[in-house]
Amino acid sequence: MILTAEFVLVLDLYTKHLAKENLAPALERGYPYPRWIEVIPGYFDFRWAENRGAAFSFMEEFPWVILMVSSVMIFGILIWSFVMRQKQPIVQLSFGLIIGGAVGNLIDRVRYGYVIDFLHAYFIRNGKEHFWPTFNVADMAIVGGIGLFMYLTAFTTIFDPPSAEEAPEPQAEPLL
Repeated sequence: MILTAEFVLVLDLYTKHLAKENLAPALERGYPYPRWIEVIPGYFDFRWAENRGAAFSFMEEFPWVILMVSSVMIFGILIWSFVMRQKQPIVQLSFGLIIGGAVGNLIDRVRYGYVIDFLHAYFIRNGKEHFWPTFNVADMAIVGGIGLFMYLTAFTTIFDPPSAEEAPEPQAEPLL
C-alpha cells in the first residue's frame, strides 16, 4: 500500500510540475494566459485548470472544509488499512491508489490554494464541445482505487466475515 501510494504521489507531483511549467500562465515568460497542447485533435488536450473546490469544483467557497475532510479521510483509510484483517495485495493496492491521489491533491491545496488539473477529455458534436471536467493523475488514482474497492466489496468475498469453520477455537477460561 505504501509503495503504491508513494508511486502515485511522485507521478502526480511530477506531472503537475510539468503542467505548471508548460501550461500555466507565466507573465515573466510572456504567457499571460493559460495554454494548452492538443494531443488527440477533437478528443484530448493538456489544458491548464485550477480547481479550488472538491470534485467538479464542488464547495470551492469552503477550502478549509475540503482540507479537513481530505485529511480525516486519508488518516482514516491509513488506520483502517493497518487494523483490518484483510491484507490481500489487491485491497492494499486500492487503498494505496486512494491515499496517493488524496495526498497529491492535498499537497496542491496547501501549497497553491487550488489543485492543478491538466488532462482535458472532450468531443465535438454539431460544432459544440462536450467535455469531462479537467482532471489529473491523482484524480485518476482516487477513482481507480475507489472503483477497485467497490468491485471487491460487491463481487468478491474478501470483506466477508470469516465463516464458523475459519473462526479460531474459543480458548478455555483459566481457573483460579
